[in-house]
Amino acid sequence: MEVKFRPAAEDYRSFYRYHSFSRNLGLKIAVIALFSSWVGGGYVGRPFSLGPYLLDSLAICGILLFSSTVGAYLVALIRTRKSLKQLEAAAPHWRIELTGDGILVQRVVESEPEKEKKFWRWGAIKYTGASSKCVFIVLKQGPVFVIPKSAFHSAELADHFVFILEAGTEKVQGRKSDRAKKLYLWGLLGLIPNVGVIAGLILLFKGIFQFRDKILIVIGAADILFTVLFWWIFTSALSTSGAFKSLNAGMARTELNTVFRCVEFYKVEHGVYPDSLQQIDPQRNGVSIFDPLQPWGADHQVRYFYYQKVGEKYWLFSVGLDGKPFTSDDIFPVMNPADTGKFGLMIK
Repeated sequence: MEVKFRPAAEDYRSFYRYHSFSRNLGLKIAVIALFSSWVGGGYVGRPFSLGPYLLDSLAICGILLFSSTVGAYLVALIRTRKSLKQLEAAAPHWRIELTGDGILVQRVVESEPEKEKKFWRWGAIKYTGASSKCVFIVLKQGPVFVIPKSAFHSAELADHFVFILEAGTEKVQGRKSDRAKKLYLWGLLGLIPNVGVIAGLILLFKGIFQFRDKILIVIGAADILFTVLFWWIFTSALSTSGAFKSLNAGMARTELNTVFRCVEFYKVEHGVYPDSLQQIDPQRNGVSIFDPLQPWGADHQVRYFYYQKVGEKYWLFSVGLDGKPFTSDDIFPVMNPADTGKFGLMIK
């Protein structure tokens, strides 16, 4: 089967639009959405808030989606502007013949019918396909051939041409179902926490968008679920261990000592103690006022150290694991008992 055609600059623009906007669009959106949701909540030490999280995620998603579609399309137009101008001035005639081993491409010139004749085997083709306006052949190392559908006598012939192209590439690469089965064993990577998430996402997206293979989809989802369950069980066990409690208690005491110094320095600067810990400007002073022993409240907000100004004195401590102030597990800053009269901190 063969086809003769004369591509125009608009045909290539149509291909670039398809390649940038339509091809693998579902995969792009899925990857970008997952990445954006991960980055959007990735500010360490900041209280979680649904509104800012959604705004950050949507902003990142919008920037990445714009770059991967509109940006990619504009870059393609800029890189090929010279060749597009040449096509507008004088577009060459081409002839492509499909053979049992590959494609035979020939530039048709009336005076030199054998000019620029070249043969590519099926293995040299990166991918083929069709948009609403053109059929295209993308080589691994070589040009992109864009064939307007108007070059075919009917839509059926265009579809048959694409069918033969895809059959030829499958002869080298294997059928989609066979290629999907070869990826099943990669699901064993799911037994490695974190690595399994990456492997699972790849297998899940390939199963949905590339191969449409149900087993591959199940394997990818199972890989992701395994990592989630692993860390849920691990963190649950760790959070109840004595070592974890001791570590957090030590962290709380260290941070309280820093907050204590900032509160006293605030008194030196302003003559009074702050009404709340936010007044010491934690970000500018590089200090954390969050209680590591009480990371989340019932309203999903990070809890601060307990602070209460009482006249010229103040309370400052961690409420401990029970979450209640003025109980036996409260943790106070470390201060020399001889210095109690110099500072406003009250200690039980």
